[in-house]
Amino acid sequence: MRRYTLNSPFNIYHFEASHWEHPLHNHTYFEIIFILKGNGKHQINGNVVDYGEGDVFLLGPEDFHHFEIDKLTEFCFIRFNDYFRKRQTAEGDSSWGNTLKTLLHTASRSRGSIVGEHREKEKLHHLLHVLEQEYQSSESPYFETLRDSLMRSILTILARNLFVQSNKRS
Repeated sequence: MRRYTLNSPFNIYHFEASHWEHPLHNHTYFEIIFILKGNGKHQINGNVVDYGEGDVFLLGPEDFHHFEIDKLTEFCFIRFNDYFRKRQTAEGDSSWGNTLKTLLHTASRSRGSIVGEHREKEKLHHLLHVLEQEYQSSESPYFETLRDSLMRSILTILARNLFVQSNKRS
């Protein structure tokens, strides 16, 4: 199986595809996948789930996946490695550290999209839009502070949605 690496602590990859070019693979990093338009199937750790506009997936380094695109799909991938994650928890906020650890290391990632409610998807997509704009001017002296704040907001919303999903299954 192919394994992709990330050569920086953080990046954003935004593209459209009508055919998925990557074989079944995993990574050395974490990945938040936003489906901005389109639909198809997402194979995650041997499970196949339908995907569509607004869906959000979270993958960790141990997860393997592949997409089967039915309709032209616009993707946005936020990728970050363990260095970025450790930086986020180094601030000494144990509550945030526990939230992040639970979110990034839960087995629920392989069950499909983390976010179900339309309003939650909208919030995440607005935050993604701002993050992408800031990423384009990453030379700014304020970029890291803004990136970290936006990522913390995105990850907190994902954690909240994952918690709600877990409680519904219980």
